[in-house]
Amino acid sequence: MADPVALLPGEGVSLADIEAVLLGPLACHRSGGGSLERTYYDTFDGRVFRAGMVVEHERIDGRRWLRVRRLGETAALAQAALPQVPARVSALADRRLRELLTPVVGERALVPVVATEGEVVRFAPLDEFDKSTVRVSVVVGSARAVGRSPSRKHLLEPVITIAPVRGHGRAHRTLVRAVSERLGQRPAAEPLRRAAGAVGLEPGIDPADRSVGLDAGAPAADAVTALLTRHAAVLEAVLPGMRTRLDDEFLHDFRVTLRSARAIVAAADGILGDERRSELAASLQRFGTLTSPVRDLDVLRVRWVDDDVLCLLVPALDAEREVAHRVLCEALDEPAFAALLAALRAPVPSAGVAGVGGVDEPGVPPSAASWAAEVLSAELDRLHRRARRIRPAGALQADDGSGPGVRPAASFDETAVHDTRKAAKRLRYLLDAFGSLDRGGRLGSLRRALRQMQADLGEFQDAVVTIAAIERAGAQLAGLTPETLMELGRRSEQHHHAAELAVDHFVEHYRDLARRRRHLAHRIEALAAPSRPTPASTVRTAAAHAGRVRP
Repeated sequence: MADPVALLPGEGVSLADIEAVLLGPLACHRSGGGSLERTYYDTFDGRVFRAGMVVEHERIDGRRWLRVRRLGETAALAQAALPQVPARVSALADRRLRELLTPVVGERALVPVVATEGEVVRFAPLDEFDKSTVRVSVVVGSARAVGRSPSRKHLLEPVITIAPVRGHGRAHRTLVRAVSERLGQRPAAEPLRRAAGAVGLEPGIDPADRSVGLDAGAPAADAVTALLTRHAAVLEAVLPGMRTRLDDEFLHDFRVTLRSARAIVAAADGILGDERRSELAASLQRFGTLTSPVRDLDVLRVRWVDDDVLCLLVPALDAEREVAHRVLCEALDEPAFAALLAALRAPVPSAGVAGVGGVDEPGVPPSAASWAAEVLSAELDRLHRRARRIRPAGALQADDGSGPGVRPAASFDETAVHDTRKAAKRLRYLLDAFGSLDRGGRLGSLRRALRQMQADLGEFQDAVVTIAAIERAGAQLAGLTPETLMELGRRSEQHHHAAELAVDHFVEHYRDLARRRRHLAHRIEALAAPSRPTPASTVRTAAAHAGRVRP
């Protein structure tokens, strides 16, 4: 059976004009009508749309349905009668809806994006037995963006949908042709696209995407400005959601954006004025530090709530989290945070920027590409220096091919682990910031290695945080049985072991990265090659690297 055909009538054609044609020359009969309300849902970062799907909650003729379908198709993949849409996919009672959405949505909440409302009028041509041979519906209504203030309604053009009836394919084709000839044949766009377009939204866009397209040959100062301006926009976009408990990932987006901006500011030595750079770094560090306890407690709660023993400590976690979140929100209400956003939007370049890393070339400002190569090389060095301190020197001696090494039985240096974790994150943030300059994807292997190393060090950090949280929460609870206290002690021991194991895994993955150190350093240096305007620039960049990269 043919698919339904949705058409937009010609410019200026009204519902009355459509009715006159359908009831007159096309011999249709009115078969009913009613109101129609439809709200489209997605995650904050547009995961549903990017997966080629639509989540719509529809009220038609007094009944409400939650429906999931593919973009551009009318048939539902799954649907269920549902008065309200829960924020969490896990709360959906219908198994088919959960199975469809869980792989796409993950931990993000479903939030309303755009809503439409209007009137639907139905028509149908009848055969000699008074049976419908084609179903026709005409919808006239408006759209509004959900969550915007003020939420203004935008009128939508009427849409004529002509749906076939089984066994009457010829009647369907005939009516489609007749409607197209008399009223217009512009195909109607996907309903979600039409509604979003009417209110000025582009579905599928992630407001927390920090990526910026950088021009390799442009001045490095322009790249710094573009990157920090984008980070300010992301902070503003996720701030409202971060203040609520609707979706804990808003806080994660906020926290990562602060850290990424801090990495860029630190890398802008010689590009940003020293005073402005120092002020930005201090402010970013302050607000980032305030997010740490809230995020740690969010992660712990997710892990503890289904644990037979640790679930007893969840109320203490919630109380601690509420206090930490309130302190964070109060700080964000201070003028200092507004001043930070303003400073990120307008970073001040230092006067007469001539070089990067203390190597000046009079009259030639550094390009974005040469700055990126300089910064990434320095950060890769930093990561190697810190990683080598995690275990005693002999444990990693063989990594650079300098001779056989024997791993000692000594425990790891916890401070070095934390320092290495910070260095890995900083390098990862800068790789992401400069992603558009790596046009051939030559640094993809470094990104993958960093992801694995961050996962290892993240397991270590989670174990450390969990041990401390068990001690704090346990001390606040009275009346725990000796058996429960003993079990909490065993859990702490398990996490001590998990921390040791995570470090072991990191050391193994670091060895692989260290073996490819020179190769990766050459690939980083190659970023600057397309933008070197003169031989002198080539000499300057090579000299700067030679002073840092050990053979």
